[in-house]
Amino acid sequence: MKQTFTVLALLISQIAYGVVITPDNNPSEGAIVIMTTDTRTGQEYVNGVINDGGVNKFQVEDEGRNQLGGWGLELKLNEDEYGFQQGETSTLTIAIDGNAPNAAKETDVFFAFSIGPNKYFTFVTDLDDYFNIYWDTGRTPARTGQFIYPDPADGTGLADGDAAVLYSSISYNPALGVGSLSSGGQIRQALADGDETNWATFKTTPRGENNVPFQFVITNDDAAKTLSITYDGVTKTFTNTGDLTAQNFRLFIGTDVNINVGKAEALTIASITVTGDNVGLEGCDFDIDAYLERCYCADTQSGMGSPFSNVQNKYRNDYQGYDDMNRYYGDYDSYKYAQPNYYQPQQPSNGNFIGYLNLLLTSVILTYIVCINGCGRIKGGGNRKKYEKVYNYDSEQNAINA
Repeated sequence: MKQTFTVLALLISQIAYGVVITPDNNPSEGAIVIMTTDTRTGQEYVNGVINDGGVNKFQVEDEGRNQLGGWGLELKLNEDEYGFQQGETSTLTIAIDGNAPNAAKETDVFFAFSIGPNKYFTFVTDLDDYFNIYWDTGRTPARTGQFIYPDPADGTGLADGDAAVLYSSISYNPALGVGSLSSGGQIRQALADGDETNWATFKTTPRGENNVPFQFVITNDDAAKTLSITYDGVTKTFTNTGDLTAQNFRLFIGTDVNINVGKAEALTIASITVTGDNVGLEGCDFDIDAYLERCYCADTQSGMGSPFSNVQNKYRNDYQGYDDMNRYYGDYDSYKYAQPNYYQPQQPSNGNFIGYLNLLLTSVILTYIVCINGCGRIKGGGNRKKYEKVYNYDSEQNAINA
């Protein structure tokens, strides 16, 4: 029977975990979107959650003569669910769906990708079919296209510092017009270590007017110590990145700041879809149900049993599981002791034995299929402790109740 399950598993592609974030589904499963509070008055668009035709959406907006004063949006991914894995090649795919409402006039968008507290890189793309990294239009020749900082070709890894505070060095002065010290020039400098010439060309051609949705694919090869970004059909790779594993991941989004009336720059986001492959605990750290479905694989070397073991059957038979309306985030021990009522024993049932057996066997089959792709990686490295915590839960619970 085990061989049959193995064959079935080989027919399934690499297991990946994903979540779709919208204003109505935020936070969700280790991911949260935080909008900068918009205290301005008289702006053309609002930075925050808006209602667009009866649908709630995120909106990022800035203006050269009425600046927001910071990143418009932050997407934060918890390291337990989305952190890069040690010794593995881990991938995060972030897809953004929506539209640029003023793309026919002006819309360029800046991004900062942050891993942990002090490593990041920045990126800028157009959504209006044109972007010049030099804000001073008198500066020639123009450098147009899409840009990234630092230059991956330098071989010096990522930039150092906290990407969240990059806007703090900007001194907005719309009176300076299109000069290099004006609002737009300040942003270009602040996001490239103080010098707009530090931006490296990512792609010489523009993204295109209102070319949404778009997506970023971020791949960390821990063994090679490289980090790659793929966007708009182009891949660039940072080398000598060091250890980026088991840390939170943050994406910051802000728009450019056109100084002309009627040319406010905005990005309206209907949803952000995050997919992780070889990240975090591959779904096992979200709730007890995920632990049961994903983490009880055969492991004779460590004394683990198969999905037929008494341990897993006891979970399935004797405990109600977790509260689906209050899913767990964070440390397993804290959750276990803070939420003891999630594990109240059930009374024996006299239901249909054949039906129950069928359900149990179905769950066993699914467990084997998922575990072959997922749990093999969970048993090693830094994730083993959490894996063992769940395995030992039954004995711990008995000690607590004693």
